[in-house]
Order: sequence, then structure tokens, then C-alpha cells
Amino acid sequence: PANNDVFDSRAEMGALPVSPATIVVADDGTGDFTSIQAALDAANPDDTIEVRDGVYIEGRSGLGLSGAILHVQTQVNVIGDSVDGVQVLSALPGTDGRTAALLFDAGTYDSTFSRMTFVHDAPGTETASTGTYAYAAFAEVGTEVVFGSATMSELVVVMDDAHTKGLLYQNNSGFSQIIDNVTLDFGDTTPGALGYFNQVSVDVVTDSILYNADCRWVVTGNYTTTAQYAPTYSDFFGCLTPPIGTGNIVSDPLFVDGPGGDYRLMSTSPAIDAGNPSPDNDDPDGTPGDMGALAFDAGDADTDADDDT
Repeated sequence: PANNDVFDSRAEMGALPVSPATIVVADDGTGDFTSIQAALDAANPDDTIEVRDGVYIEGRSGLGLSGAILHVQTQVNVIGDSVDGVQVLSALPGTDGRTAALLFDAGTYDSTFSRMTFVHDAPGTETASTGTYAYAAFAEVGTEVVFGSATMSELVVVMDDAHTKGLLYQNNSGFSQIIDNVTLDFGDTTPGALGYFNQVSVDVVTDSILYNADCRWVVTGNYTTTAQYAPTYSDFFGCLTPPIGTGNIVSDPLFVDGPGGDYRLMSTSPAIDAGNPSPDNDDPDGTPGDMGALAFDAGDADTDADDDT
């Protein structure tokens, strides 16, 4: 044990310690993997997975849920080339039950996902007693309480055709989530709740757009603790009133073509320059930060935008 290196339980003979690796995913076969899930399965703790622009059809069933587009089993950092260039589509079959774009196992609580688009459509039977339940993120229960914060930034998540929809579902009291510069479209069928919780949670939502949200945070089961979250500088279009917090609005964000999957902002969008006013949050064009995953470039026309970075 005295010879252990800082990254692993064993020291390598005649070599420097093996640092966390960078794994490349490319749908054209030029990377280490063509599937994001395959890279997640192969990753070691604290590895970085870089996803090249492309279309990835992902999905895994039989996880306690009805399924998830991506199943996170190891603490990793996943970053795409660009928000609208990395398209992650669901391969999950239409079925009743809970599904998630991202399923976090216990022990993966400090993972990060950024710069990609998830299309999480979950068609299924919609009745009073059964239905499809779609979430952007689902935190799985663990036997141990491990405090951590999964960070989701510069993501677009599109959810529709589900009976019940939510931003977050949390099964573990030691898990919180940071939602930063995320555009979440709950679709036009039923508004999506912001969170469903089986245990207490503290969550941060900032610089984001939640389209067709109903602003409920629901504590389920027999628990009496109240879910806590701190939304700031976000657009909760669909809410009757904005959640309490600095800089929140309730306005149509004016996407270029939301139904067509184009979530860039038109030049008249109220989300432009409405994010956190800190200079550290400025957009690449030097203007104050915007809400949502795709920042409007003041030098471009209505149909042009650059990714928030």
C-alpha cells in the first residue's frame, strides 16, 4: 500500500501513474467507440468522454426503470463538440413506466454532461392508472448516502408524448443536481413538473429555459421533507408565476423553430442578455449571458446562434 500511486491502488512498474483517460466517441468510427453508452461502460472514475458531432441512437432497458437513454455507472465527465451537433436519440421502445434521458447510479454523483441534445420521446399508453413517465435525469437509490452534485450544462432535452414528465426524479437524499444553461422542452401535450422526489433534495437551476413547465416540485411517497431548489435567471414559460428567485421570468423564449428542433433564439427573444449578469457569464460575443443552451450571437441574423461556453 505504501507504493500506491495517486490514481490507482497499484503502482505501475517503470511508468508514471496512469491519469484519468480521455475517451473519444464518434459515430463515423474515427474514435474509440461509436456509442456513448459503450464509452460509459468502459470508463473508469474521473475519465473524460468527448463526443464528436453526430447522431447517436442509445437506450438501455431493465434498469429498475423501464429504461434510460444513457446509464451512468461511473463518475465521468461527458462533453460534446456542440449543443446542436451532438444529437442523442432514444432507442427505447414505447412502453409504460419510468424512463430517463440520464440515469445516475449511486456513486456517480459528481458526473458532468454538457454540449449535446437529447430527444427523449417516450410514446406509450396513457390512462388514468398507467402511463409513461419521462425525466431528463433520474437519481437512483443507493445503500450509502454520498453527497454530490451532477452537473448538466449546455444541454437541450426534448420530451413529449409522455403521460407525466419531469426535469428531475430523485431517489436518494444525498444527491443534488446543477442545471446550468439548459433548454428543456416539455412539449405541447401536458406541462412538465420540475421535480419529483422520494427524499429531500437541494437543486440549482440557473440560466436555463424550461418550456411548458408547470413549476411543481412534488414530494412523493411517505416523506414529509420539502424539496428545495434555488432557481435564478431562468425562463419558466408555462408557469402562472415565476418561481421565487433572482432574475426569473415567464415569457415565450421565441425559439427559431422549436417544433422543428431548432432551439436557437430569435433576436427578439426575452431570454437574450437575461442570464446571470456576472461578467464571468458573458456570451462568446461579449454580450451579457443568455438563458438556455444556445446563446444568441448579436452579430448574426435571427436564425444564427452560438453555443454557450
